[in-house]
Amino acid sequence: MLDHKLIELNHALLELADNQDHQTLNNIKTNYKERFIKLEILRLTREIVLDEFAEAKLMVHTKWLSDSEKLWNNHRQILPYPTNPLYPNEDVIIERSKTILNFIDGDKNNE
Repeated sequence: MLDHKLIELNHALLELADNQDHQTLNNIKTNYKERFIKLEILRLTREIVLDEFAEAKLMVHTKWLSDSEKLWNNHRQILPYPTNPLYPNEDVIIERSKTILNFIDGDKNNE
């Protein structure tokens, strides 16, 4: 899907190069690059948030295994499975991406 959009954008840029001045073309390329960077940060943030979720879920499961084994060995009782952490929704991912972008933009302003 992304490759198809890139090809469409490339064709549009080539058409603009024939019809518009060089400055307009540079502005479009700059806007495209900024959007691409933001989308890449969003994708990476999603990976980070999902990795954190998987790690938290694994920790809950590992603790349950350990506690269950102790309870079973000592009292022959079964420990109910715990509630998993909440799966991160889009709002969490977007908020984290905004934090990262603000951090990056803050660094640009300090240069």
